[in-house]
Amino acid sequence: MKKKMGYLMLVTASFLLVTAVAYAQENKETKRPGRSGQPRQEETIFEQLNLTPEQKQRLEDNRQAQRQQAQEVIATLKDKRRNLQKILKNPSATRSSVREIVDDIKALQSKQTDLRLDGIFSVKEILTTEQYVKFQGLMEKQAEKMRRKFKQCKNCDKSR
Repeated sequence: MKKKMGYLMLVTASFLLVTAVAYAQENKETKRPGRSGQPRQEETIFEQLNLTPEQKQRLEDNRQAQRQQAQEVIATLKDKRRNLQKILKNPSATRSSVREIVDDIKALQSKQTDLRLDGIFSVKEILTTEQYVKFQGLMEKQAEKMRRKFKQCKNCDKSR
């Protein structure tokens, strides 16, 4: 169980890395400031990592490639899920009548996981060991902040 949780945390942190990298090379004029005019989180993270211009460019190229692949998989997955829902609304639907589409959905979900892992390892190849370790620490702090915010939000709903 702890091993699964550790793996889940690694995948989550890596996903956050890939997402943060996605915005690393945006033009400063097109960036929206964070709340209260503060710099966006991605800018802060990349400043703390002291990325070289080459690393920033490689991360941007990687982000664009990853995003395109992920969007294709997500669009196909949405279509398959809609189709499954449509079939399941039919009273005469059977397990065998949806088996193929369910297998397709499982394959696409697996492909999503593979793409995330590919993204993680691509970023790991771009960053130095020190930058990657520092990045993991920053991502853990961010994940903890998000968990606290989510927990606080859940408590707000209970009091209503």
